[in-house]
Amino acid sequence: MLGKEAFDILIYSNDNLAIALSNNLTPIDKVKSKMHFKYFIEYFSNVGDGLNAQTILIENKYTSKSYLIDYSNFYSTCFYDYDRFCKRVHFFLIVLPKGNLIRY
Repeated sequence: MLGKEAFDILIYSNDNLAIALSNNLTPIDKVKSKMHFKYFIEYFSNVGDGLNAQTILIENKYTSKSYLIDYSNFYSTCFYDYDRFCKRVHFFLIVLPKGNLIRY
């Protein structure tokens, strides 16, 4: 299961991109229906002017100052228990030597 370690590393694919962008409140199928997702598919693809991303690195428990400001102003006052951490996603042009998922 993703998100239990500090980092998750995935070989780039459209499905893994959806996994990387999903969370408890936005499941994979909802991510795939968003226009942002369709844009990212084209942006990171190996077709045309795409960046040809090969690897996705996910920081699972990232502390973002801007998110913490939003959290303190809104999310902390909600009845739903929103997480005060977020995740940050990085994309690389390198290919992992083996496997689909490596955890550190």
